[in-house]
Parts: sequence; C-alpha cells; structure tokens
Amino acid sequence: MANPFSVDGQWLRGNLHTHTTNSDGCYTPEQVTEVYAAGGYDFLAITDHDKVTEVDSLQGRGLTVLPGAEVTVAPANFGQNIHIVMLGAEAIPQSYYANAPPAVLPTLAEWCQMCILAHPFWSLLQFADVLPLEGYIGVEVYNTTCEYGSGRGPSEMMWDLLLAQGRRVWGLAVDDIHHEHDAMHGWVMLKAEDNSPPAIYTALREGQFYSSTGPEIHNLQIEGDQVQVECSPCREVAVIAAAPGQGCTSRRLEIDPPIEHIHLPLPSRTAAVRVECIDEAGHKAWSNPFFPADNPPRH
Repeated sequence: MANPFSVDGQWLRGNLHTHTTNSDGCYTPEQVTEVYAAGGYDFLAITDHDKVTEVDSLQGRGLTVLPGAEVTVAPANFGQNIHIVMLGAEAIPQSYYANAPPAVLPTLAEWCQMCILAHPFWSLLQFADVLPLEGYIGVEVYNTTCEYGSGRGPSEMMWDLLLAQGRRVWGLAVDDIHHEHDAMHGWVMLKAEDNSPPAIYTALREGQFYSSTGPEIHNLQIEGDQVQVECSPCREVAVIAAAPGQGCTSRRLEIDPPIEHIHLPLPSRTAAVRVECIDEAGHKAWSNPFFPADNPPRH
C-alpha cells in the first residue's frame, strides 16, 4: 500500500454497509440517501440482503451512491452464517444460493468490485471459519448495528489474527444501518482522486483510507524506528502489531492526554503494524496496516 497520508487526493467520508426497506432496513432507498447526504457524507453503498438495489435514481445531493449486496455463505461452527458484503455489485450470480459453501466467495468477487467480511465478532466466527476464505479485501473492524444491538461491534482480534497469518486485509468501520439510531456512527475516511465510483473503488482496494467512530487521523508516518501520529485530541494512541507481545501505547510511555502529536516505537518483529486513536468519549479511529517488509522505514 501507499501511505494515504502521503498521496494526492481529497478526503471523502463514506458508509459501506447500508440496508433499506428493500430488505430489513427502516428507511427507503430515497430516505437513507437523504439522511447521509444531510449528514455530510460523500459516498454511500446500498447493500440489501441477497438483493442489489437500483441506485441510478439516487445519485446527486453531493453523494455518490454505490450498488452492492450482503449475502450469506455456509454456517460457521456456532451456527451463524458467514456474511459477505459485495461492493459495486450490479447483480448476484444466478448460481449463487444462500448458505453456499465458502468456496463460492471468489466467484462472488468476480461479480462485484470487491468483497468484505462482515461483522465477524457479531457472527461469533472462529478463526477456523475465516482462514479458508479467499477473495475479500477487508474485515469490518467496527459495525454500528452490531454494537448497538448486541454489544459486539468491534472485531479487532479477528483482523489481527488474519494479519499475523500474513493476510493483507484492510479494516473498515461501517453502520450496517437497520434502525434510525444506527446512522452515521462508523465510517471510512478515504483519500481518492475524486468522488466517482472508479476512484472510490481504486482507493478502497489500495487501502487508501482509515476508519473511525469519531477521532480524526491527520497524519501517520514511519520515520526510522518511530511511528509518528498526528490526530484530533485523544486520550490514548497505540501502535498495534500483528505479533505476540509487540506494540506500544501512549499510556505505557506515560504521555498525558490530550494527545495530538506523538512518536511511538515501531515494533521490531511483526508482519504488519497499525495505529489506534481513542478520544475522551471512547470513540476510536483505526489506521490500515503498514507492512514493514515491503516499506522499510526511512532513515
């Protein structure tokens, strides 16, 4: 990946998991588009269950609306289905059927711009359920509906296990909106050339974004053996490593909040490293992982 804080483009705010009355959402497609446009969002993906909602008539208001769907594949070990979000889907292949085996995932990816693994903690997926899956670009690291509905919104552990296994997957915060109070609590901040669907899809594939439920990450750079972070005022900033016992937090360094600029040590032995910023209200921002082997620190 190229560092999104070092490339040209504009920052765009978007939600990539949205339901409407075409499946089990509380808003019609027109209403949910109005809600996110009024909230200052730049893009929105409509992802109804096992159905692609038409979005051409929803464009405008400064909001780019992307087509998509949420589909299910075979039940996992605890009986809950594995849910996959298809972004940029114009249709679902006729050969697809609910509870299809996990091997169908690469085929689904051929019918859309990209696939995302939805809410693994809410689904109580085990690592053995997820490890065989191929053909997705990221994991929902936070899901508002899952947090508000059952207290199982974050999924950092599954993300870190995949990174430690060598999987190069991004982390995305989403709303998965089903109810009115689910709207605009988890989003991605994406660096793209413009607000067109091709530019958005390219930036998503390349990891040119961070995710948040509140804090802003203004800059993130690896300088020598240090990770430099600039953010909105936070009570804690942490470097999370995809390796046992690796990483560091501002608390460990005894740096008092509010924190807006900090240098943290770069872990020496890890396949991937990412950053979390937590504000006084407990809201969090997640950077995408950096891979030190591919991008050696600058000296």
